[in-house]
Amino acid sequence: MTEAPDRSGDAAAGDFDFEAALDELEDIVRSLDGDDVGLDEAIALFRKGLARVESANAWLDAASGRVEEVIEASTGALESRALDDVDPADD
Repeated sequence: MTEAPDRSGDAAAGDFDFEAALDELEDIVRSLDGDDVGLDEAIALFRKGLARVESANAWLDAASGRVEEVIEASTGALESRALDDVDPADD
């Protein structure tokens, strides 16, 4: 019987938890640092860690597109613009 794929770190899932993924990565690193991990388990943990990193990076890429800066326009009204549109010379 085959196991269902582990999608707990899938960034495409609507319930992706970035902080939980980081916690899991820390646990994986601690396990890999231990002396009681066999080669097969170490390879499996390493692959799982890589998958979590890829998911976290995808989540960060998507989040960066949603980050906005709120600025005050010359009229005194607040406006928002994508962070990518911010000119560093405006500071």
